[in-house]
Amino acid sequence: MNTQSNNPVVLLPSWLRHGNTESDQPLDSLPDIQATILEATSNTLRTIRINTPNLEYDIYDNDPFISALTSFVRGNRHASIQVLVQNSNDAIQRGHGLIRLAQRLTSSIEIRKPGSEDNFNNSSFIVFDNAGFLYRHTGSHAAVYNNQCKQRATRLLELFTPAWEQAEQDPETRRLSL
Repeated sequence: MNTQSNNPVVLLPSWLRHGNTESDQPLDSLPDIQATILEATSNTLRTIRINTPNLEYDIYDNDPFISALTSFVRGNRHASIQVLVQNSNDAIQRGHGLIRLAQRLTSSIEIRKPGSEDNFNNSSFIVFDNAGFLYRHTGSHAAVYNNQCKQRATRLLELFTPAWEQAEQDPETRRLSL
């Protein structure tokens, strides 16, 4: 039985509840989120945009995901991965795989730090090819995924894009040349 209090859809802010909700896939566990992101990454053709507070290890620092990103970038010369991360300090100290990958593939993957005024209301999201998205509250293992809703993906990009344009490259994640 799925009650409204257990339904991840209630996590969506009201402005993200309009559009094609029939294809929403509620996710309620970390393995579900990881598998969905892995599959969506494998099906992405051009762009992946990630908003995350701290490059969440349990989601973004695992070998299958890093391999999928590597294949995505190497399989398409127009591939682009943009990552907005509020705080990368712990990820840098722990040697996060996504940071290492961004340091190797600088023309396709960029990590930026948004200004302090850019607050995404404690949310984490990924937009795939401007048409699909996975949205969740930071720290939660409940999420909503939809790979067929350009309208709602565009709403997320309306948050992401201005923040990206105003953000600065995170100096802590750049490749160090000696």
